[in-house]
Amino acid sequence: MKRGAFVASAASWAAAPALASAANETDELFMQVANAAAQRLTICPKYIGYRVSGTLHAFRKDSPFERNVTVRTADEKAVVEDRVREPFPAPPNFDALSHWTFEMSFDEDDVDAYFFNVTPLKYRTEIDAHADAVVNAVKGYRLALLPDEGTNGHIALKRIDGKPHDASFRDLYFDRTTFLPTRVVYDGRDDFVLDVGYADAGGYWLVDSLRFGYTSFALGHLARASFGCSAAYANFTFSETSPDPRLA
Repeated sequence: MKRGAFVASAASWAAAPALASAANETDELFMQVANAAAQRLTICPKYIGYRVSGTLHAFRKDSPFERNVTVRTADEKAVVEDRVREPFPAPPNFDALSHWTFEMSFDEDDVDAYFFNVTPLKYRTEIDAHADAVVNAVKGYRLALLPDEGTNGHIALKRIDGKPHDASFRDLYFDRTTFLPTRVVYDGRDDFVLDVGYADAGGYWLVDSLRFGYTSFALGHLARASFGCSAAYANFTFSETSPDPRLA
């Protein structure tokens, strides 16, 4: 049986102060959205149940799937169907604007994935009163605010060094009223892609869709195989007490 694994880590970016003649409003807008996400996504009940369904893609074969998941949000321990493990494919309160590590394993019949080492990024945006002119810039990226798309704002990011990375931030869509992310997109080496959508669910701001993909190359890129998952989250339930004794 063919087996394999893939690990990607989101590059950690930070707010880098620099002298400037005018404030970089797009970078500061990005930081505002990231801070709003870091704060809002921590506001959730102790336990969240959800049903995730979609399509797994492995070795040129697509397979539909449905899984019932209950996650303890404090430490992201979960019961997936009847197995204690990491939540699949990510916990509903996953902050895609954070620093994270992603691991995917696959064989001919299945694709599995989970996120770990998730560390929210909180940007300091206050200005030193003694500075002549200071701008907060997102280190390593060039940002562009694209034309309005209804109620959503859209920031496109591009790596300044132009080099391939495990995962590079590509697009941020956000609600212009709440400044919460509605969609976060990464790309990376080996055709890596991560696309996370958010929406309100019972008054909480949670993941409602997630797509990831990766291509394994061999023989000098003459042979290739693609793996991934497209998932939709639904049927959320919320509780302050454990619905499963294994998560108590």
